[in-house]
This record gives sequence, C-alpha cells and structure tokens, in this order.
Amino acid sequence: MAGPFRAAMVGVVMLALASVARFWALDAYVTIDESRWVQRAADFWALISQGNREDTFIIGHPGVTTMWTALIGMGPDRARHFSFLEGRDDATRRDGYFDALMAARRRSR
Repeated sequence: MAGPFRAAMVGVVMLALASVARFWALDAYVTIDESRWVQRAADFWALISQGNREDTFIIGHPGVTTMWTALIGMGPDRARHFSFLEGRDDATRRDGYFDALMAARRRSR
C-alpha cells in the first residue's frame, strides 16, 4: 500500500510545484505554439457554431481539451474575432491577441 500512496503523493507534489511556477507568470509565453492554439480554438468554435462538426478535426493529434478550455477562457465573442470568419491572417497580428491569450489562461485554470 505504501508504493501506490507514495507515487500518488509524488504526483501531487509535482503538480503543485508546476502549478505555482506556471501561475506565477501567466503573462509570459511558455510554448512556441500558443498562438496556434488560440487560432485553433477560435476556428473550432466557428465550425461548431456553424454546425459543421465534420471539419472540427483541425490537427492530427488530440487537442480538443485544449481547444475547449481556450474557448471557455476567451469566450465566444473573442473566439469569433480570431477565427477564420474574420480573416485568414495570423491570430498574433490581430488587435487584442495578447489580451485574449491572457483571458484564456486566467479563466481556464
């Protein structure tokens, strides 16, 4: 019994340390593809809102949880602004991108 308990405790401690380190600097980039996830979440929402569920398979690896949490954080209005419905330019070049990124992080915790 000590083995599974010890493993669980190690996992909890690692999660706590990672959370503190991450939440300390929400306004700093952590991964190079964060802008892609904002764009993907926005396009995901646009496709869902159009009833086009067949095309929601945007990338070839699991990312639906990331897209849903980013969508919850941004909200549908911001998501529309960054979706293909508002143009095909890169999300990082649109007004309000950094604010949307911060909103997605804060509300998705």
